[in-house]
Amino acid sequence: MPGKLRPSVPAPKRPILKPVDPVGPSLEGQRSSLSSRSPRRPKLWPESRGLVVGSPIQPLRFRAGDKLPRFTTLGSSSKYLQRSVHPTYLQRRVAKRLVIAMKSSSARRTARQGKIGAWLLIALAICTAGGGGYYWYAQQRPKQARLLDRVIVQPVTRDLFLHRISQRGEIESASNIDVYCEVKSSAGSNTGVAILDVIPEGTQVRKGDKLATLDSSALEKERIAQQILCNTSDALLIQSTNLHETSKIALQEYIHGTFVQAEQTILGEIFVAEENLRRAEGYVKYSEELAAKNFYTALQLEADKFAVDKAKNDLETAQTKLNVLRQYTKVKTENQLAADIKTTAAKMRTDESTYALDKQKLEEIEAQIAKCTILAPAEGQVVYNNDNDDWDDNPTIIQAGALVRERQIIFKLPDPVQMQVKAKVNEASVNRVKVGMEATIRVEAFPDRELHGVVTKMNDYPESSGWRGSNAKEYAAFVKILEPPPGMRPGMNADVSILVEELPDALQIPVQAVVEQGGRHYCLMKGLDRLEAREILLGSTNDKVLVIADGLAEGEHVLMNPRLFLTEVELPAATGTTTTARRTQLRSAEDRIAKKPESETTSDAIGKTGETLGGGGGE
Repeated sequence: MPGKLRPSVPAPKRPILKPVDPVGPSLEGQRSSLSSRSPRRPKLWPESRGLVVGSPIQPLRFRAGDKLPRFTTLGSSSKYLQRSVHPTYLQRRVAKRLVIAMKSSSARRTARQGKIGAWLLIALAICTAGGGGYYWYAQQRPKQARLLDRVIVQPVTRDLFLHRISQRGEIESASNIDVYCEVKSSAGSNTGVAILDVIPEGTQVRKGDKLATLDSSALEKERIAQQILCNTSDALLIQSTNLHETSKIALQEYIHGTFVQAEQTILGEIFVAEENLRRAEGYVKYSEELAAKNFYTALQLEADKFAVDKAKNDLETAQTKLNVLRQYTKVKTENQLAADIKTTAAKMRTDESTYALDKQKLEEIEAQIAKCTILAPAEGQVVYNNDNDDWDDNPTIIQAGALVRERQIIFKLPDPVQMQVKAKVNEASVNRVKVGMEATIRVEAFPDRELHGVVTKMNDYPESSGWRGSNAKEYAAFVKILEPPPGMRPGMNADVSILVEELPDALQIPVQAVVEQGGRHYCLMKGLDRLEAREILLGSTNDKVLVIADGLAEGEHVLMNPRLFLTEVELPAATGTTTTARRTQLRSAEDRIAKKPESETTSDAIGKTGETLGGGGGE
């Protein structure tokens, strides 16, 4: 309308489009700042993110989920402004420029993505062409030539060969004073005797010092019962001794008293009988004279004759009694009394033996009670004889309350100057270890020091392995430490390495380069364009390298992974020498190498071995 002046509005500048600042001010703060300029603020929720819309006066930044100002809304799928709310001049200009900017940005992004896709397709085509060409080239090469690219070779060398047997052992004294348990287990029990108190391990003791005290309560009870038996047997011995003395007196009493008295009594009876007979005969004679003169009747004469017969009968009885006494009664009584003497003597000897045994048993019990106090037999340092074998179900641990058996070693008083290592050698290597062989020793307590020793003893019988042990047997080897360092104690762990064989100039290859087929040994060789197998004769081994007795020469190369190519090569035909004969020849060769004179080198000995094997039909 004329007359009305239109307010001048400055032309808005191009809206600012920037990436979202993750640490910028929140939309709420921006909206609060804008509220002073925009009277109406609709609640709209955009799904797009990453754009900044604003004016030169106040740019706006927003994220997904923030509320937009009322003047615009962005959809989730469209890249342009959909509509305007309450358009003003400023709002229309901003919306128009925003649509133009979004369209130009989308076009540039589409062009850039097209260029990247084209370069990726070109690179993929080049890789595909190169891989196909390499595959075609590989297929055209011979198979043996392709195998040569996968082999790992090792040269055959001539060097010092050392064969060591390494075992783990325990340090102990070579000169020990063992302290045994001399207390017997109680009757009917095989569990042993309990330790009541024990001296601490490592204590320095003198001769006669107390080391431990064992439980003697059962022995005390046994001593009381045995004392009662001993008193009873003593009373029986006294009684049997008295009976024996009495029986001897009874024999003398009969011979010199009772028999003589009985004999004299009978002799008196005979004398009386003879006197009575003489009187009776006188009466009869006188009665016959009177009867002849009719002074005696016939009846009185008959009575006098009867008196004579009675006197004769009494005399004969007395004489018979005397004969019985002298011939039978005396002999019988003497024999009976002599038998009583022998019986009482035997009874007395039995009671004497019983008493002696009871007395001896009492003395043994008292000695056992005294042995419950264990004293040091000599001066030294106390070491417990513990058995810490993990495979043992009942390990021996010396401590208060532990049970010990008769003849069990409880303590050791070692000599610190003479120390040795006890190691267990497997039965597969026991024949290689000999007395006098050198050894090196590593002690965990002295990790930076290598000790030297010598084998002093090799047991002939295997060590006990318990019920959970394997079938493999182990034999104890004792290695004396030549110069034990100060502070070394029995029971320390040590690693022993025994040198069982040394060859100063031996042809050798790694053990993994050899394969066995049909009892024979082979190694694979790398040629110019193919692989070949060669039969070899082996010597000693130390689980890392093998000594070659025949079949290879120094400087040749053998495969380190021959098992991967066994199916690609043909093994040589079997020679005329049997496996048993070759092993016999090999043992002879080893003996020749071990016993060679100083003027003969190892290579000469191996050369002679090769000639021997070659004469038997070798390669």
